[in-house]
Amino acid sequence: MINKNEATELGIRFLAIFNLVLHLSNLPELLLYADAVTRLDVDWRFGIWSLSIYLFNLLISALLWFGARTIAEWMWRGQQSRVSLEESITRRDLQVVIFSSIGLYLLASALPGALDLFVTIIRRIALNNSTGKLFAIYMWPDVGQAVDYLLKLAIAAWLLLASDRIVSVLERGRQRTSSSKTA
Repeated sequence: MINKNEATELGIRFLAIFNLVLHLSNLPELLLYADAVTRLDVDWRFGIWSLSIYLFNLLISALLWFGARTIAEWMWRGQQSRVSLEESITRRDLQVVIFSSIGLYLLASALPGALDLFVTIIRRIALNNSTGKLFAIYMWPDVGQAVDYLLKLAIAAWLLLASDRIVSVLERGRQRTSSSKTA
């Protein structure tokens, strides 16, 4: 049988592999961009920033893979006094692991993009202040991306921090549905 920590660790390692594969698919685009930078068609500072965000994504995959056990122990930190680690995993435990893993993936996938967007917006604001020109028309796509990243980060935090309560609400709803069918 598999216990809670092992199941959680397995899920986190699955996310690490998924994140790695997802970001390795961007490698050809990054190499084309690197070629444009070496031919001086593009500002090299932007190339370094893109490379650092790419490497940050790969670092997240490595941290998820090598830190899976630590993250799993953190996720079950309040439960160890009530539940023996030798017990097999229940449906409720599996649901908590799945919701938390999805939250962890959302956090890992949205954080680098949010950081990149934040730096881009700060750079545009600085450029706007130094040149006196108004770049507001170029900010609207960034606002849309910012809303997207903020929603992803908020959902990630909710899934990570409240997964046990989410499962409790789902169980209560399931119990009400089954009790109304029997009545």
